[in-house]
Amino acid sequence: MERTPNTDPMSVSLAAFVLENHPSLRAALVSGLRSSGFSRVDTTTDRTEALRAMETSLYDLVMFDTSKDLKSIATTIRKARQNLSDHDPFGFYLMTGPAPTGAGVESIVSAGCDAFLVRPFSSDLMQKRLDRLIDNNRPFVVTTQYIGPDRRKAVREETFTRRVMVPNTLKAKKSGDFDPVAHREALDRALLTFNTYLVERQAYLIELLEEGGAAGIEDELTRSESDILTTVQKLAGSLETAGQKRLQPLVTAISETAAQRIQRNEHLGAKSARELQKLCVNLANFVSGIDYP
Repeated sequence: MERTPNTDPMSVSLAAFVLENHPSLRAALVSGLRSSGFSRVDTTTDRTEALRAMETSLYDLVMFDTSKDLKSIATTIRKARQNLSDHDPFGFYLMTGPAPTGAGVESIVSAGCDAFLVRPFSSDLMQKRLDRLIDNNRPFVVTTQYIGPDRRKAVREETFTRRVMVPNTLKAKKSGDFDPVAHREALDRALLTFNTYLVERQAYLIELLEEGGAAGIEDELTRSESDILTTVQKLAGSLETAGQKRLQPLVTAISETAAQRIQRNEHLGAKSARELQKLCVNLANFVSGIDYP
């Protein structure tokens, strides 16, 4: 892994990690990132190192060369957005690669990346996209089919839509207004709200299935049985961070209900899902009523 020196305290300056296989393009990306205010830029050609970078709090932005592994990288980002991994769901993730077609387009859209740069692209275009990303913080949106930065040009009415405003780390660090303590507190609040919405989403999907659902809903639930347990556990962690341990019994009840179904290898059919759906709704309603100081 190649590292560039960071002349400012890492906690208050911009840092990026770049996975790029082409040497000349890697150098151009480093130059463009530094021109956009990133004082630290580390690079690699090893996908494993890039995934480890996503798990740390060292980097404000991670860029991926997807020319060799689009589907796998898109899946990794999608799981991060859904908070189903140890990667930051609010992280800034950029993808680069050749013009996608067919399934590749769907993978990119559903992943929830902040931007996709089609090769070849100029350093001027890259810097404009970076500057736009830094200056304009998009809210996070949670819907039945998509979780991530809201890239829609117009807000459409959907059956389930929740939005979370996430602190703009990039802009605060570039402007010099970054306060690590205040930022951490704001991020914890945003994460608690986000995890609550994820639980609401699970409850909504189960309810759709009970009512006859829509195309693909049953597949979505079958695929995400263990995800429900992970989602609830993530919410439990957020509650503890926010000092809301009084909700732990309700969280434990949901976790145990989900775990029992997973152990018995039961699919979330209409009847078996009813109890879990009610618990999810109760938890989401309870958490949404919390008042913060």
